[in-house]
Amino acid sequence: MEVVKFGKLLAAAVAASLVVGCSSGGGGHHHSSNSDQSSASPKGSGGSGGSEAPVSAATAGKASDQTYVAPDGTSYTLAGIPGTSMSSGSGRTLSYGSNGANGYARYGAWYSTNHTTTEYFYTGTGATLPEQVPTTGTATYAGKAIQVNTTDGTTISGGSTSASFNVDFGAKTIAGQTEKTLAIDTVSMKGTIKGAGFSGSASSGSQQGNFSGHFYGPEASELAGTAIFKDAKHNLAFGAVKQ
Repeated sequence: MEVVKFGKLLAAAVAASLVVGCSSGGGGHHHSSNSDQSSASPKGSGGSGGSEAPVSAATAGKASDQTYVAPDGTSYTLAGIPGTSMSSGSGRTLSYGSNGANGYARYGAWYSTNHTTTEYFYTGTGATLPEQVPTTGTATYAGKAIQVNTTDGTTISGGSTSASFNVDFGAKTIAGQTEKTLAIDTVSMKGTIKGAGFSGSASSGSQQGNFSGHFYGPEASELAGTAIFKDAKHNLAFGAVKQ
């Protein structure tokens, strides 16, 4: 479990694993995404009757493959890392995670001093195709979730915490939960699998929202997504690896 609290925007050195405005880095087993299915917003995607969740999605800006373009136009190449990383400078901050140094999926949060809400995204390469998703059996996934809250683009609280998911491929269901920390409340998720994506309902205390995401890698070896609430302080992005 990791917890981070920030009082003022840190003038931290750019993490070595993050490159701004460059071509994608990577690991040994990355593949090109089967298509660019970026969504302008993951909000509202939930329930069992909707369409397949996109390969990449962002509440603002644009996410695709291993890149996130922020609302202010800053482009970030999201290199593979173990755990999570934070880069801050020039009035903007990005926190993101990868499912290992050679992982397919990326997920994270971005804010700036001129943009007083936090934006969330998930994306990746090697997106699992619908015909590659197992049709029988169950699996558990373990990973991280990132949540960053800001009201003025400078003073923030949040960090990262553990996330776990149980998937029943035969029943096409998924259930997940994040671990409560001093800075992050528990978020519980329950939904259905459609194609190689998933979506459903999310809850955090009395707050209700939606979550959605996608599988990545051979036989759905990874997943990533976002949980979005009307009260944005409960929003988060997550990624996990099949155990």
